Amino acid sequence: MTRAAAPTGTVDVAIIGAGPVGLFLAARLAEDGREVAVFERRNGPSGRTRAIGVHPPGLEAIARIDLADALRGDGLEVRQGTAWSARSGRPPRVLGRVDFASALPDPYRFVLTVPQPATEAHLEARLRRSAPEALHRGVRVVDWTVRPGADGEGGVELRTTGPGAPSEATARLLVACDGAASDVPARLGVLVRETPTGDAYLMADLAANDGPVAPDEDGASIVLHPRGVVEAFPLPGGRRRWVVGTDGRPAEADPELLARRIRERTGEVVDPGTATHPSSFEIRLRSTDRFGAGPVWLAGDAAHVVAPIGGQGMTLGWLGAETLAREAGAWLDGRRPLHEALRRYERAHRPRVRSATARAAWNVRVGRATRFPWLRDRFVRAWLAGGGADRLARTFAMRR
Repeated sequence: MTRAAAPTGTVDVAIIGAGPVGLFLAARLAEDGREVAVFERRNGPSGRTRAIGVHPPGLEAIARIDLADALRGDGLEVRQGTAWSARSGRPPRVLGRVDFASALPDPYRFVLTVPQPATEAHLEARLRRSAPEALHRGVRVVDWTVRPGADGEGGVELRTTGPGAPSEATARLLVACDGAASDVPARLGVLVRETPTGDAYLMADLAANDGPVAPDEDGASIVLHPRGVVEAFPLPGGRRRWVVGTDGRPAEADPELLARRIRERTGEVVDPGTATHPSSFEIRLRSTDRFGAGPVWLAGDAAHVVAPIGGQGMTLGWLGAETLAREAGAWLDGRRPLHEALRRYERAHRPRVRSATARAAWNVRVGRATRFPWLRDRFVRAWLAGGGADRLARTFAMRR
């Protein structure tokens, strides 16, 4: 992997983290003519594929940096979804269907699924076209200091380590895009609220099968079972992502256990030997009371973590990054004081975070284990039949 030499002068914006949000933000800023530097401690792409969903607002954001067509070329367009009811010992029954194609406006009448490594590869290539020397892999920001200056005008001094990295670099603005484990909020004195929900899941990508609850190549399935939800999302290359609610967090991500739970709850027989990227996780909601302080701002999971059920986190991060780029640009051009630019970023993006959190929380509640599955089934069937299908399609697609 070729490494760009870390900058020795002052850049407009330095970004910590080269995940989907950090790369998108850098590409967006570079497209606007800003000098950017992205510092990523890993020597190469992470290879993780946690984020697979690109919703219509995310596609619109990607289109503004000329990547929508390329991403669609590597993705699969999910145009429908089916809700099922299942009980042990009897075949699943359809509760209702959601048709994205009829409920959503042009041009993106679907939710795109793309493996995260492909998304990151496209973003990195786009960044390199606009700013070939911006990405610095194998370089870690070990410390940073806000320089003296009214309203943050002194910028930020960074101390880095890694191959080819100078001992110091400077930026007018520093943005942390290094995920939920970022230590930047604590250093800023930003209040971080982290709330465990008690909900745990197993997840893996498996070879597609021809079972009853996942028959459509472009369709997602949500199976409501008394012991917890089972979800199946189609992926490119003849694969599906399976997510299963568990009674408690398993000791390890076990494809055999995942396959067994899928079979017990849906009757689907999947091959655990085809599993890639198995994981187990517990949902923990995370939010910060501010999105930054002075010339140090937060974006993506460093600022907010919503429940991954529904897969809205990456699109949410991109929308926030777009707002951040616009407000940072206004400050960099001298059109707005730094504190006002940060306030406007927070004021515009905070409602999106609240909405996404509420949507994800609803998804989690509906899929929990229940002693009264018949009551839930009756509610879901009546709601979908009574006009709720289009509303649900818009909700899942982040159009409400």
